[in-house]
Amino acid sequence: MPFPDSSLDYIVASNMLHHVAKPAIFFDSCSRVLKDGGLLLIQDVNASTIFRIILSKITRHEGYDFTVNVFNRDKFCCDAKDPWNANNAVPNLLFDNIDAFEKKFPFKIKHKKTTECLAWIITGGMGSVSSYIPLPEPFLKLVDLFDRLLISVAPKQFSMQQQIVLCNSKKICA
Repeated sequence: MPFPDSSLDYIVASNMLHHVAKPAIFFDSCSRVLKDGGLLLIQDVNASTIFRIILSKITRHEGYDFTVNVFNRDKFCCDAKDPWNANNAVPNLLFDNIDAFEKKFPFKIKHKKTTECLAWIITGGMGSVSSYIPLPEPFLKLVDLFDRLLISVAPKQFSMQQQIVLCNSKKICA
């Protein structure tokens, strides 16, 4: 990252982490440029059962591989030559085991939440390759309520997004 050491208060990573070929190097860089106590705000995919079904059976435009080692700074998690290539398992491999993540990086996980199921689908969660349905706000609020219910009952089956807030420096953020 082209920023001086300890120069940023915040970094926002919105649905991009699963495209990073070497996530460990990304976290090293974030830790370097964030001030002590700085925050890395992440919104990314959650490779739930329904998400994997959609990827493998319907859209087929991005994959997932749960066999990669996301903590290895020398190995690629996806094709580094293609910035659109992705491994949708990366966020889960990083954050499903909080202790493993915190042992490898100087971050403290301050917030972790799984979100969105139907809302992700009807708003075109896949981006440019997916269409979306323009729905009125009251209907979207009902969808959100239904999503929260589904995710509270079975997050590993239904949640398609996750929010993570990481604090740089375990000493300050404890």
